[in-house]
Amino acid sequence: MNQGRNQRVQSSKQAEDQKHQLDQKAQEAKSFKELQDLKKEVTVSDLFDDMKQDLQQRLDAREEQMKDEIKKELTEMEEDGFMDEKRREELGKQLEEAKLEELDKIRQRIERENTLFNEYQDIKEEVEPLIDQWFEYFAQRLPKQEEVETDEDSLTRQGSFNRHSVMKPRNLLFGTVKKPRIIKQSIKPKFLASVMVDVSGSMGGAKLDNARKMLVFYNELFSRIGEEFGFIRYANNIFSDNIVEIKNFDQDYQSPMRYDWTDNTRSTVKVRLMQQLHTQGGTNMLPAIQKAAEDLSKETFEYPDYASAFYFVGDGADTSGNAQRIREFLRLSETDRGFGEHMLSAIMLGNESQRRALADIFGEDHTTVAPDFETLIEQSMHKFDEDISAYLRDKAI
Repeated sequence: MNQGRNQRVQSSKQAEDQKHQLDQKAQEAKSFKELQDLKKEVTVSDLFDDMKQDLQQRLDAREEQMKDEIKKELTEMEEDGFMDEKRREELGKQLEEAKLEELDKIRQRIERENTLFNEYQDIKEEVEPLIDQWFEYFAQRLPKQEEVETDEDSLTRQGSFNRHSVMKPRNLLFGTVKKPRIIKQSIKPKFLASVMVDVSGSMGGAKLDNARKMLVFYNELFSRIGEEFGFIRYANNIFSDNIVEIKNFDQDYQSPMRYDWTDNTRSTVKVRLMQQLHTQGGTNMLPAIQKAAEDLSKETFEYPDYASAFYFVGDGADTSGNAQRIREFLRLSETDRGFGEHMLSAIMLGNESQRRALADIFGEDHTTVAPDFETLIEQSMHKFDEDISAYLRDKAI
């Protein structure tokens, strides 16, 4: 009798161990085929019926979890503009209707379609800590639009509080207006920026990878400042033998909207950035710098009290013999025939020889070259701080 009870206990323990092992495999499954094989294994196992039922439910739950993960990725792709709504809905429907053995093929199809998205996500994940680190630093140093805010309960002697009259010295001095309960300056940066990236043949390999990271960094940082505070406008262009627009001042980097481009393509800004940044051709800097200066000058005409800056990302190797003409153009502050009064910065990961090549064109005071990406960001942000401080001093004079 005891022997029979011991055998039942041992059998029960073996079943529990087997169930635990199968449950562990279910949680660690990476493909739908693994889930399919596990379901078959559970069906033919010697487990008790209640254990089989519990495992089947767990496998079904894992299947739904994996589907939800794919759907979440599809939603993120749509939100970031790497997939349109119609395609997301189509793939989502396929996930729901397909048999288990077909799901891996659907997932592989999605993975092929989201290669650019994955590359973008990898870059964004890498630069995100730097964006967080420099966000407050950057935002606090931009010229700001001051605005007084008050609570709705603040009242004057005549009735409701007049928010426009509160700043008049006479009203404050003679008590025409009560001191408001809340007065604070809003942080609304007034800033224009044009980022120009060299994608010529000399920028291949690690240089181009870093240039792409730099462009994503600037776009993510500027768009975050814009979302939080408003009043920031920026554009991106790339160049080699010709100039390719990535984003103009009026377009939204974060929007899933698909824009029509001059090369007869249609895509979001993020997709265009990832698609277009590849090396090609020679380095014709002068037209690229002239375009950036012209675009910034048009913007400053519309927004005269905004600070404006040009960021050049490249290795300084002009192959069109324009180095002297570029230097002369940059020195001229007249907007009709020169660079204008925009702030200027040339940046690149590299060594001393590359620094000299950039500095020969853009000047020592405007050139930043660093051995690693994080140092480059730090140096360029501090350089930006110096430029903004000088800009504000000039405005105060």
